Amino acid sequence: MNTLANNIRELRRHAGMTQEALAQTLHVTRQAISNWENGKNQPDLDMLSALAAALDTDIGQLINAASPPAYPRFQRRYLIRTATCILLLLLVILCGLMFYPTAREIQMRNYNPFYLLILGLVAYPSASCAFGVFLPWLLALWLDIHLPKTARKVLFILSLSLLLPVLLLFICLLSQLFTDAFRWLYRLFYPLLRFNLGRMFTIIFLPLLSGIFLALSRP
Repeated sequence: MNTLANNIRELRRHAGMTQEALAQTLHVTRQAISNWENGKNQPDLDMLSALAAALDTDIGQLINAASPPAYPRFQRRYLIRTATCILLLLLVILCGLMFYPTAREIQMRNYNPFYLLILGLVAYPSASCAFGVFLPWLLALWLDIHLPKTARKVLFILSLSLLLPVLLLFICLLSQLFTDAFRWLYRLFYPLLRFNLGRMFTIIFLPLLSGIFLALSRP
């Protein structure tokens, strides 16, 4: 098998793409991708350029490299994603440290827990979710984490589903401040609200797991 065919196959696998997915990106048939990888024929110059872009590499590496480098260029997206998660995490932590004393003081003076609830049900779940996203993308800088397309879809749905209890809890607590319309919801969540472990499970663990699934659902 020639070098180009081998590199197309290996770079495609490192990018976590099936032959069908790559074919759709390039607007060619899956058989064309298979023929390139088997060395039966080769893409023309224009297609080589499009192929290199789809695999997040360059034509020189595509043609000349005997094998993908230890840290292929496609991992730049994980560097960007990881850095974004770190910045978001630091921002949420900073906001929490800055506004928690004020929210606590308002609750003590005016018996108004509104701002403390906003902090607890927005800042903490956001930080947990960001940290959950951060972990797989950090590992992806060194490891090949590739899941089938169907598995990624399932994980994405699970990720959104795990955030639903946090949203319901937010509505539940707000309803106790402004209306009795959702009293039934409060009774549903009462076992969780009664214990610290239940509250931590809802606003820390579930968003953390949601973030992990969300990161794994992204190619």
